[in-house]
Parts: sequence; structure tokens; C-alpha cells
Amino acid sequence: MTLGNAKAVDLLAYREDTGQQFVVQVKTLRTNNVFLINRRDTIDPAHVYVFVLLNKPGVPVRYFIVQGSELIDHPEKFGKWIDDPKMPGIAPRDLAEFENNWAVFGCPE
Repeated sequence: MTLGNAKAVDLLAYREDTGQQFVVQVKTLRTNNVFLINRRDTIDPAHVYVFVLLNKPGVPVRYFIVQGSELIDHPEKFGKWIDDPKMPGIAPRDLAEFENNWAVFGCPE
């Protein structure tokens, strides 16, 4: 975890077996709503974005893992709100293809 004011970085991850490093940005929702994220101003193509839907007690947490480059290069995959000029974001339903996409970190699927 980063300490202090590390802009747009929530976690720094390292795979000892491969030497691979990951800069991770985490976006969290308590209920099924819209993850606020501005594709044009805040997404870094080299970062990994983990969208976490916490849900209500008793309902499993859901994780959606997306490369920043995917968010920038293919906005059509992420619904109509990603480029909304007033309040850009992504609904969990528009992240379905990336649910449990731990392969981004080199983990088996």
C-alpha cells in the first residue's frame, strides 16, 4: 500500500517469481452503482485498475481487473457513461468480461 499522497496509486505489487511490478489503482463501491473514473484525465495505460463491488453482507465481493490501456483504447467496451462530460464512470455490468481477471497479474484463471 502506498502511504501519504501518492496520486492515482493505491497499491504497488511485485511478483517475486517473475520480477514483474504492478501499479494498482482501486475503485470501490458498496452497492451496485457506477464507479466514478475519468478516462481522459486520470487513467494511466501502464496501471492496473481493480474495481471492487463490496455488496451487502452475505453477498460475495466482486472484483473486476482491467489494464489501463484497455480502458483508454477500447471505451466502447465500458458503456455510455465512461465519456460522460459531467460525471464519467463505469457500471459493474459493463465490466462483466473482466470479472476475476487475475490473469492481468500473471495468476492462473
